Amino acid sequence: MDLNLIVMAGRLAADPEFTTFASGATLCRILVTTKSTEPRRRIDVIPVVQWDPADDAVIRDMVRGDRVWVAGAVQRRFWSAEAGRTSRVEVVAHDIQHQVAKVDADLADRAGHAADMIDACNEEMI
Repeated sequence: MDLNLIVMAGRLAADPEFTTFASGATLCRILVTTKSTEPRRRIDVIPVVQWDPADDAVIRDMVRGDRVWVAGAVQRRFWSAEAGRTSRVEVVAHDIQHQVAKVDADLADRAGHAADMIDACNEEMI
């Protein structure tokens, strides 16, 4: 069983960017910074996209420095550029939540379910 699932928490590195295409589709782009201490101290900046966020989506009101939770999947996109074929790895978000003192119960429940799925995959591999 394959599983492509990302759940992360971090801070917005910049204000969200919204692009509306001729087709009417809207793309929201954010950069999420995450701090790690293992195996060494570092800060990663992870590109995240969300297609067609709802008009009332909380991401529309967020600004640089706000804490966020993101649930989604990793995707590698390819396109042609002047320099040749180019690619980018990014997280395609299914859900983006503003992190407040109490995490959205639905997102926390899905994160717990994801952990259960990972445990089940690991047991299958043993």
